[in-house]
Amino acid sequence: MKNEKVIENFIDGIESKNKNVFSERDSFGRLCLYSYGYHFPMALKLSNAFIVNQNKYSMTTSRHQGILNRAICGEIIFKTTSELKEIIQQKGNSKEELIEDKI
Repeated sequence: MKNEKVIENFIDGIESKNKNVFSERDSFGRLCLYSYGYHFPMALKLSNAFIVNQNKYSMTTSRHQGILNRAICGEIIFKTTSELKEIIQQKGNSKEELIEDKI
């Protein structure tokens, strides 16, 4: 499966993977997208928005991020890698809940 298809599936709420990019649900059932491993979460799908990692990691991960950013239709909330990792560990699946928690 190509990187583009994994990212498209993520946007559609479907888990998928290849050797470079994969998506899976966190312990709260939210879909997370990773590039080359758990050390670099690329995005988290919420019910009404996407939280997207604004940091850079490598040239190939930057390509994955470009594919993702072009494919997303809807609201994007940009966070750093550490902020995104922290959010993935926290419960809440809507933009309103994140704002209320001051994330």
